[in-house]
Amino acid sequence: MLEELKKEVVRVAKAAEDMGLCRHRSGNFSVRDRETGLICMTPTGVDRQTMRPEDVVVMDMEAKVVESLNGLRPTSEALMHLAAYDERSDVTAIVHTHSKFALVFAVLR
Repeated sequence: MLEELKKEVVRVAKAAEDMGLCRHRSGNFSVRDRETGLICMTPTGVDRQTMRPEDVVVMDMEAKVVESLNGLRPTSEALMHLAAYDERSDVTAIVHTHSKFALVFAVLR
């Protein structure tokens, strides 16, 4: 189910890790399928370097897990992602990082 979107979530999550935008399992990623409205979301507790498309969790907008091939749970930030998608119909992807650059910017105001 939604295999191409799952691959894209994994690709972006790994790229963000490689760029230093998030470390040690911080941050999470999701994408909304325009046709079905289902959300492909990174799971909780999985290292991005070993993450595979079959680890990605598929949810509906009511936070029900529709597919989890490996029995994994979605990120603990799932409700935040769903709220953003609910509020903004034009948003089709969310990249939530814990970038050291954003942290420094926030601290320095």
